[in-house]
Amino acid sequence: MIRTALCDSFKLDILQGRHSVTDEYKIALYDNSVDMGEETQAYTTEGEVEGLGYESGGKVLGDIRTDLIDGSAHMSFGDVIFENVSVIASGCMIYNASKENRAVAVFGFGQDVEARNGKLTISIPSSVIAIV
Repeated sequence: MIRTALCDSFKLDILQGRHSVTDEYKIALYDNSVDMGEETQAYTTEGEVEGLGYESGGKVLGDIRTDLIDGSAHMSFGDVIFENVSVIASGCMIYNASKENRAVAVFGFGQDVEARNGKLTISIPSSVIAIV
């Protein structure tokens, strides 16, 4: 089961100065066989989806933005589009590919999402990646 959460290791990493907005962040897709949540520490291939057009490790995230909203620091990304893929995904993980593939956040979709030789768009809510 994938439980939507900002990873505890990411919170500690932020205090230790490990992450930067100039790093390369990626998003990987996962099936329902994996157990992920706030305890997730790093990218793994365990439970990562396989399918036509999907590459292990996922895609690089772009359009990184930071903001201060009601006293909380937020980091957000633009939508990511997986094109010409055939996959079934139950959730995803954002991780920092520049820093030992350290996990940032995991998101459960609430149901399996399927693309058949088509497009899969993921919108990441900015309110989830927040440091209070």
